[in-house]
Amino acid sequence: MIRDASDNARSLDDVMRQLYQTTYKRGRGFASADWWGTVSRAAGGRSFAEFNGRYIDGRDPFPYGQVLPLAGLRMATDTTREPRLGISAAADSAGILVNGVAPGGPAEAAGVRAGDRLLAIGDLSITDPDFGPAFRSRFGNQEGAPLPIKVLRGADTLTLNSKVVLAERIQRRVEIDPGASEKAVRVRNGIMRGR
Repeated sequence: MIRDASDNARSLDDVMRQLYQTTYKRGRGFASADWWGTVSRAAGGRSFAEFNGRYIDGRDPFPYGQVLPLAGLRMATDTTREPRLGISAAADSAGILVNGVAPGGPAEAAGVRAGDRLLAIGDLSITDPDFGPAFRSRFGNQEGAPLPIKVLRGADTLTLNSKVVLAERIQRRVEIDPGASEKAVRVRNGIMRGR
């Protein structure tokens, strides 16, 4: 936002350098007013009071959709559907211990309980180092298919039956915006090249 307001002439580096000279070198730290005043001067007088109030001191979600385009970038979102068991578990010296079971998930439908030890899901051993990717690959497009869950409960080995349920997983990533303005490209290049 500083680079956008100054047409890439100044950046956060300039803010830090100025604060170093005006506070640290004089034997003191800086307060919020010092910070935001220095940011505003670097941005040619632009006020950051609303930004600070909403996104720093406030709890509004950061406005990536408004800020990233200033640097010729954009947020891309990918949504995939993948199988989920609906449990929380932890590894210990005896294997995988179920700590909790999510309401409405396949594990609850099968009767999995906290305290059970997971042994296998379908034909996949839980101890396989590639279990996660193998589980997603094996059951990824099988919604509604049988899902046997093998557990150790006390001294008994049980095979509990459920069905595959797919849940949405959203991944976000920052990418270059090919339609960015010339100014946004200058800002992006300044960020990437350090000036």
